[in-house]
Amino acid sequence: MSGATSDAPRRLAELEFNHPMISAFLDLDPGRFATGSARTTEINSLLDQAQQRLHAQPLDHRDRVSLGQDLQRVGSYLTTELDASGTHGVAVYCSGREALFEAIRLPHQVASDLVIEPIPVLEPLLPAPVPARVCVTLINRRDARFFIPADESGLAEQAFAQQDEHDRVRGQHRQGGRSEANYERSIEADVDAHLRRAAEQLFRLVRLHRCDRLVLGGPHEVVIRFINQLHPELRAIVDERELALDVGTSSVVEVMDALSPLQKRWHEMAQWQALQQLLSGLEGRQGIATGISETLAALGRRQVASLVLGPHMDAEGSVCPRCEQLYTAEHAGGCEADGSELQQLHGLRSAMIRSAIRQDADVVVLQDFADRPEIAAVAGVGAILRY
Repeated sequence: MSGATSDAPRRLAELEFNHPMISAFLDLDPGRFATGSARTTEINSLLDQAQQRLHAQPLDHRDRVSLGQDLQRVGSYLTTELDASGTHGVAVYCSGREALFEAIRLPHQVASDLVIEPIPVLEPLLPAPVPARVCVTLINRRDARFFIPADESGLAEQAFAQQDEHDRVRGQHRQGGRSEANYERSIEADVDAHLRRAAEQLFRLVRLHRCDRLVLGGPHEVVIRFINQLHPELRAIVDERELALDVGTSSVVEVMDALSPLQKRWHEMAQWQALQQLLSGLEGRQGIATGISETLAALGRRQVASLVLGPHMDAEGSVCPRCEQLYTAEHAGGCEADGSELQQLHGLRSAMIRSAIRQDADVVVLQDFADRPEIAAVAGVGAILRY
């Protein structure tokens, strides 16, 4: 089973499928499915629902037989091969006729589901619309600790490279008089030198690991001094919130836990900004598409920079197997571009996401704004256009 990597959605989106395939998702939330028996019950329920859906599908004999075998393969994997430790969900993509079987660990919870379509369901693999790569730096007058992206769901500590033993800031002098004042100034100069060296190393790390958000923690007065030492590129990505963590003793787990509220805020902000950008273009109809018909047309023209979806938006439709233009269920006849007979889809949502990924567009799901009336104003779906 592979880890959920940033290239998985694009890699799967680029595959061509001429037959229905299985996209299966299993919730492995430790709070609900910590025991083997609980997971077995969830797996059996998922497979029972899948059998019912398979029987209800209008399929030719060969596809039906092949999908039945695919279901057995998925079931065998989930019940006997899956290692559920250290993951919150799993996605499985299977098609015997297309010689595909891939299981992907998910660092986040996912609703258990199984879909049979000629297009893979990629939404559970999408990264959240937050800074994709966050660096955390804990800094005080003596020490610096850097936490850089290690994988899709974690951080790893990078040691601060002290130049030599004299880089350690000297202790306070207590003799008084002019010598004390001079010594105090020397200590503060040492602190500034320490912060400057930490800032230089941090700049190299952020560039090397392509971080797009920087979060700082430590004594507030030191953090402010440290920000003044940062390269302008780093100052531009510093988050306004500081982490209240002990610089010397905080573990990687504690750092990640402290990041959670910030990540939730970033997530909500990214969704709200995308929705507001759609709404701001409504009056002049410039740079946006709203509603399913306009959005499908924009996807077909490969104009989409960001696809914005309401959390429950979906509709039946069809796809041209040659040019992959998507149509609503109301469309009659073949493909307008090449006349091909259209392939029916039970849901356009997955096909829209796949099309967006193929043209390197962002996908923003408004999951934190399910009940906002603004979503209805754009009919549940829209696109921010490239030009």
